Amino acid sequence: MSIHFGVGKNDKIFKNYLDRLNEIRNRVAHGGRMFNRTFRSSTGIGKYQAFRKGLNNHKSLDVYIFLFYMLNQLDGYNKADDFNEYEIINLFNDFKKDNIANKESFRLLEKFGVKDFEKIREFIYQKMKV
Repeated sequence: MSIHFGVGKNDKIFKNYLDRLNEIRNRVAHGGRMFNRTFRSSTGIGKYQAFRKGLNNHKSLDVYIFLFYMLNQLDGYNKADDFNEYEIINLFNDFKKDNIANKESFRLLEKFGVKDFEKIREFIYQKMKV
């Protein structure tokens, strides 16, 4: 099974990955905060290991890259900066357009200008990394 996910034949590493997925699932399912949290570590292998260099491996950006690795969706990126430029920026842009998030924030997202939203995105992005 671990080979199917690109983790190799090491069952210990695969169990470590499953534990991390379980933690993410539980936090999301029970309304836990994902931003600026500390997560269990996982052993970096392959492209996932290369992408996580320079990141705190217990933070949410590491977890986001981990999920892309587990879904075999890192192949289109050559480095973490490419991933950030496309995936993270699009994630924030989609969030700004999200009607439910906007409604729950009492339309606060609509009130932010482009520069304000960029500052917020950069602040959150920095917290996701370190």
